[in-house]
Amino acid sequence: MERRWFRRVSNRLSGIARAHRPLAGRSRLLGMMLLLGPGLVADRTEANEGPCDPDPCVPQCWQYCDPDVCPGGCDRDPSLRYACPDADKDGEPDECDNCPLQYNPDQTAICDVQGSVINYMLELGGDNHSDIYEGGTAYPPFTRGDPEDGQSFPVGSIITWDVWVSLYGTHWNPSGLGHGMRPNGGACMVFDLELHHDTAEGTLVGIGAGSAADPGWFSSINDGDAQGTRGALLGSDPLENAAFCTAFWSYGTWSGRVIDDWSHGGPKLAMFQYPHAAGWPSGTNVQAGPLVGMGACYESFSTASCSTGVGMRWPTGGGCNALGPRPLFEGQINTAGLSPGTYVLVLKPQGGNILRGDFNCPQQNPPWFAVPANHVFGDTIVLQLVNQQ
Repeated sequence: MERRWFRRVSNRLSGIARAHRPLAGRSRLLGMMLLLGPGLVADRTEANEGPCDPDPCVPQCWQYCDPDVCPGGCDRDPSLRYACPDADKDGEPDECDNCPLQYNPDQTAICDVQGSVINYMLELGGDNHSDIYEGGTAYPPFTRGDPEDGQSFPVGSIITWDVWVSLYGTHWNPSGLGHGMRPNGGACMVFDLELHHDTAEGTLVGIGAGSAADPGWFSSINDGDAQGTRGALLGSDPLENAAFCTAFWSYGTWSGRVIDDWSHGGPKLAMFQYPHAAGWPSGTNVQAGPLVGMGACYESFSTASCSTGVGMRWPTGGGCNALGPRPLFEGQINTAGLSPGTYVLVLKPQGGNILRGDFNCPQQNPPWFAVPANHVFGDTIVLQLVNQQ
């Protein structure tokens, strides 16, 4: 049974405190949320200012993803389309885009986001293969969704969301830990989700904890039942409002979630929390509307027991392994009872830590292993609920 307690984070450099106590309700988030200074959780518009000057593609344009993507012109490698955040979906990654919220395929390729970045990208329509999960004892690999706006779903249908996590950039912390180095991976990631009418600032949709039969937030993996082969052998599933994606390859099979240890195929971000929604878990004080406090962090770090490189595409600052951008979190929304129309799913970061890039793998295991990322980008995705024909 997975632990659902957390240690209170009291030191912003380490991200992990030594004393601990159980947390309840919304206050449990304090055990994972990073106590970041002003501006560290940034909207893309805060980190991308400047004129929209058209400019031909230059080699620097995908510098954090692949330095050879743009040789001799503006040719793009379609396989890298998800490698960098692209808020306006113009094909120009945000760190190279001075107008990230305005579509313009010829925007400047001068990279203007400085510092380390944790980027969350929402996707819809993926598949956790819960039917396979119920029929065995392994976690099937998660099939990621689509990040494009405007996807349509029938009213009353169940929508799967997932969060794709990527890290890039060079950490900016003059005279401090990790300065001038690429991260060694993600160390702590926490966020809330909200569903709004019409726009990201529109009316909050007042859903709470749901199920496959009831409207609201739920998990088709962690559904609390004891069905199938899994139930017969292992007993009832946990009952939670979301799940962690099976996203890592280990021992010749897809087996690991971000919270799992090496023996189960994961990098061992063992301090984790399933989110709260109105009505579940029992005793929560979360009101109808948001899904609050999903996240995972290293509880402690050692290269002998933990994997590095969560969210990193290329070798890291300390020469550690890079596990690549991945879908790390997923869940379902039962839309029964919602009216046809436009909705916006909004991801609100609640902080983010990176593994310092100034220690080498596997020789070093610094006691202060995590620092706050310079930028933590949330996301929105627009969807349409339509009447079935």
